Amino acid sequence: MTEIVRAYSKVGQKQITCKKATSLIGAYVQANLSSQISCLFEEHLRVCPDCVAFLNTYKKTLGLAKSFLAADASAESLARIRNRIIEWRDRPKTI
Repeated sequence: MTEIVRAYSKVGQKQITCKKATSLIGAYVQANLSSQISCLFEEHLRVCPDCVAFLNTYKKTLGLAKSFLAADASAESLARIRNRIIEWRDRPKTI
């Protein structure tokens, strides 16, 4: 369980912001959220089309990555993809 999920569980949050929702997407897609946090996340999705779009893009990216890996990609190609993902993750956020 990630630190943010533990923090939410401890403080009994009633809402999830976009920033926090995006940090939970990986755990949500992998079904690693508690039912309480998952419900809060889904409530946020019902009112936030931007986070729904981000979730859909995340799922599509995972599917493309799995397809790519199934094509027996070279170590060099995998390293380039990994680096691009890290660059994207660490980019300055604008909201």
